[in-house]
Amino acid sequence: MPKQAMWKVFPYVQLIVQFQIPNERDKQLMQKYKVLGIEPGKGYSKNIFSEKQWNAIEAGAAAARGEIEASTRESNGIDGWATSPVNSGRWGDDYMTRATVAWQYIYVNTLEEAVYYTGYYDAQNERLDASANDYTLTFPAGAIPHAEFFWSVTMYNKSGFLVDNAIDRYCLSSRSGLATEPDGSTVMHIQKNNPGGIAESNWIPAPNDQFYLVFRIYGPDQNAISGNYRLPGIEKN
Repeated sequence: MPKQAMWKVFPYVQLIVQFQIPNERDKQLMQKYKVLGIEPGKGYSKNIFSEKQWNAIEAGAAAARGEIEASTRESNGIDGWATSPVNSGRWGDDYMTRATVAWQYIYVNTLEEAVYYTGYYDAQNERLDASANDYTLTFPAGAIPHAEFFWSVTMYNKSGFLVDNAIDRYCLSSRSGLATEPDGSTVMHIQKNNPGGIAESNWIPAPNDQFYLVFRIYGPDQNAISGNYRLPGIEKN
């Protein structure tokens, strides 16, 4: 946000919280919010703080945003993939996890509806970067996850947007008609240049830069819901 923008946010917070049914932790937080001039049902004035105080508030907000954004880049060490939090869609008062998800995805479903895997790193835990490497994601025969509805793996640039490409392909999915190898395995090619031939049907066009992938399973089985299913790591060619 630009300098001294939080005073524009607080009135909206003040408006919204009056319609909330607070739990015990929320009640404690509302008492703390009074220091910021946030009280349900009351008006808000920018003049409550001096310019120096507003600058301090802005600095605190920037630090919090940095912490939230950094947490979305963390790998949990499972072949470079970060998996869905166990309380997906049922946040309760876990505000940090909820904020992290909101920063990156806006919202997610419960685990029974969908399981998400986010890959910022390859199998060696190095940041994915198609300007320096080509990659493959290989599923042995029968190892692609079961999905009652469908699964998909989507490419995003480092800013979180879909990647423009010549063939208008932004993901591969269970509906893509992927080619398989003679041994029954499925190899997805993740790179900036078209691999050509039969591999093109399994190609996810990448930017000439860092990127990340999100693998989604809609209608996952219990193996994925429980966290026992492991995606293979993304390997450098």
